[in-house]
Amino acid sequence: TCPCRLWRRPMRTGDLVIVVGLLKATQYNNQFGIVTQEEKDGRVGVCLMNPPGKVLGVKTANLKPAPTLDSSLSATELKKRLIPRLPVPLRSFLWRKSPDNVTSNVLVMMPGLGGSPEPFDKMAGTMKLPQTSCLSLQPPRPLPLGMGYGWYAAFETDGTFIQPTKKETRRLSTLAESRTLMCMALSSIACSFGLNLNRIFLLGFSQGAITAVSVGLNPPPQLGRLGGVIAVSSCLLEEHVAEEADKKRNPDQLKGPPPPMLVTHGIRDERIPVEKARSCVSVLKRMVGRSTESMEGEDLVTYREYEKKHQMVTSKKEADDLLRFFGKHLALRNLAMENDPDVIDLAKHPEVLEQLQSNPDTKNALDRFQKQHK
Repeated sequence: TCPCRLWRRPMRTGDLVIVVGLLKATQYNNQFGIVTQEEKDGRVGVCLMNPPGKVLGVKTANLKPAPTLDSSLSATELKKRLIPRLPVPLRSFLWRKSPDNVTSNVLVMMPGLGGSPEPFDKMAGTMKLPQTSCLSLQPPRPLPLGMGYGWYAAFETDGTFIQPTKKETRRLSTLAESRTLMCMALSSIACSFGLNLNRIFLLGFSQGAITAVSVGLNPPPQLGRLGGVIAVSSCLLEEHVAEEADKKRNPDQLKGPPPPMLVTHGIRDERIPVEKARSCVSVLKRMVGRSTESMEGEDLVTYREYEKKHQMVTSKKEADDLLRFFGKHLALRNLAMENDPDVIDLAKHPEVLEQLQSNPDTKNALDRFQKQHK
């Protein structure tokens, strides 16, 4: 259950709130934010969506929980209500409702350098993932000369690509900025739809893939791991590979439990040679393998190659692998059972639950069920 729906407890990191009733800094009233510091002396730290990253120390009396969104609303209305809940640089997006009008999962689509949300939204419509709404983002950083948008710095002032060197930090630092924006957005999405973070999936291409993996390795604090990450035609920056080769741990790596990941690449990729992709995947597997919080018995990183260039999904084989990944990791409700009049929802009928718990046999059965599904 999303923490924002249980507000009788003290506010904690990751809660989505609305600032209200400020008498001095009135420009921040009615702004959404994420709690980044738990209550101390009657105040909490709140990171605002607008201006993005602005942190306020606010009295708890000047905060109210953000209400959850009704996923049955129209896509237009949901987008309108979701816009102020996201950091300003990520407010250009397309929202596609789940095909069955139930949002048990959210898939966030992340285009590559110069890409736009439209092809990804179209892809989401083609996949028709059950109980999964899709958010196709425009990257947050504008490129020079109106070339579109990206996730991190890519060009020198003369228009050539930034080359990774030991002293070069622009790509890593701007990637960290986008990662922070994404973590704010994911925390907000989780609370807005009453979901745990493991119901949120990322699918990125090229620059978007690198950013998606970076977010997957560094999820929003104290909210657990993502449901999964799909990285198409890239997964790590060369700088990360060099750090691993030097046996240096990036201080931002593996702050949380890593999610399952599917990395795909084209053997005829002219921009990122397949040999480099294989090297990056080997590094990624070592990075994930060091985590003590990996799921037992599961290989968290799956790598697949296809007969293609530096492109998004182009073949049925690759599409099938993506759908197989989603089929394994999406969390789906049993809608038929929920709509069965003979089935009683114990959460809505506490008196029935109390009766069951008073009987030793049914209480033991309930305890076993809760332990299995914890």
